[in-house]
Amino acid sequence: MALFWIKRISVLTFVLFPSLVWGRSYKDFSQSKARIGEGKILTLYLAYTDEDRSLGLMRAKSLGQDEGVLFIFEDAEPLNFWMKNTFLPLSIGFFNKDGILNEVLDMTPVKSVLQMEIPRYPSKNPARYALEMNQGWFARSHVRPGCPLHLIDINKTIKSLSDLSPALKKSLLKLGEHRKCAPVGASKGN
Repeated sequence: MALFWIKRISVLTFVLFPSLVWGRSYKDFSQSKARIGEGKILTLYLAYTDEDRSLGLMRAKSLGQDEGVLFIFEDAEPLNFWMKNTFLPLSIGFFNKDGILNEVLDMTPVKSVLQMEIPRYPSKNPARYALEMNQGWFARSHVRPGCPLHLIDINKTIKSLSDLSPALKKSLLKLGEHRKCAPVGASKGN
């Protein structure tokens, strides 16, 4: 009987008080300063755990002009994003295993939490990193495929992240190297 009541209380808490269950937001993620190519310095919120990647920008009401969420994965693989419970128009950039931008897609926000058909936004190529920014940010900032992602002060960033695998630490260290954008038309690679 006690287990039934615990389950019932959990369900009631989830239904009646979702903020108690969903109290976290992207603002609770670890942060890093970053630059893409020769662009301006950005503040990125790092989603590197399953929980953070699942949360992403859900329920966010706004995103700063030069803020974004960087989704970090263990391996480069085809990625598939959607806008469930996300009401901000976003652009997503998919970066390969070396942190080079492969492609940018614009994503349409949902109209309601009850929306059943939510479009998916798959990467065309394997990607290890995905960056969500306000819609149009990549175009306005002249960031195009071939531009590298550069995490500034990478050692400080890595120290702030717990439970990183050695492979993920190594890949993030590579993002600490400052590189320029590839010439227009140059191969992006995977």
